[in-house]
Amino acid sequence: MGIGRSRQKIGRLLLVTLVATGIVGTVGTTPANAASAIGILQFNMCGNVCTNDSIPTADAVVSSITNHSPQPAFVMLEEVCRDQYNEIWNLLPTYDGYFIKTVTGGCSGGSMDYGIAILAKTFSWTQLGPWKLPEQVGYTSDEDRYLGCLQTSTFGGSQPIVACVTHISTNSHNQPGQVQFVASKGSYYYNGHKVIVGGDFNLTPPVQSMNPMYDSAYSPTGSGIFNEADADPSTLSRTGGGAGSTYNEYTVCGGNKKPCGYGKTYSPTSKIDYIFASDFDFTSRSADATYSTVSDHTPLWGLVTPT
Repeated sequence: MGIGRSRQKIGRLLLVTLVATGIVGTVGTTPANAASAIGILQFNMCGNVCTNDSIPTADAVVSSITNHSPQPAFVMLEEVCRDQYNEIWNLLPTYDGYFIKTVTGGCSGGSMDYGIAILAKTFSWTQLGPWKLPEQVGYTSDEDRYLGCLQTSTFGGSQPIVACVTHISTNSHNQPGQVQFVASKGSYYYNGHKVIVGGDFNLTPPVQSMNPMYDSAYSPTGSGIFNEADADPSTLSRTGGGAGSTYNEYTVCGGNKKPCGYGKTYSPTSKIDYIFASDFDFTSRSADATYSTVSDHTPLWGLVTPT
């Protein structure tokens, strides 16, 4: 589909005061080999529903990215309006990526598209996809669901990285097929690449529909090629966790409730946001769900070390 476009940034030096009350947080414990680790941000912005398509919401995301250590190599966003994505893209001069429309005119009273997006901290990348996720006959919805990926060799390791974003349907009839599609596409690129998938799956870890995303070593047993960054590395359990726990942290308050996060106005009630990393390709992985003042989801900050 082509190489990452050159950024013709007009007004790049414009001084912008970013809102301080945005998504906030840092990855918890930094592993000893963090020098070679890469960060990942997975965040459902609730960009049109929770904040009425506000640009300050996008500024808050930018502020959190620029103030985070390490700054994420990959940023996966869901429920983002095109003008919000454009704002993020403009204010992050070292990042590039693309927006995937899921609803035509879903924001700003119908004047702006609504969708998902992926960004990488590099200008050297190749676009893969997007691919529309399957729907069962009779269960179509007003929002299309997609998987979008990019490939880059910027972040070292023995093979290029394919990084992907997705947002699975809330319709239970469509969820199994859509998760399987994402898992199958990840398995396809697993040959010759390291693969990272971030997204809002609208499913909790133990449910059977999530099995294709998990390696067989997990409990319940998976059938896929991925490790989940926030799962307990010692037990590989897909159960347990909760708001403020060390592993399998809850990531959504639900019902458009914000601020969302442990110790905030609303505490998360379930885990539906994930960062998956392909098996044997990363020597360590961790993640931390922090809090947000602009969304009913918590940001999920991941850290993985490519081999």
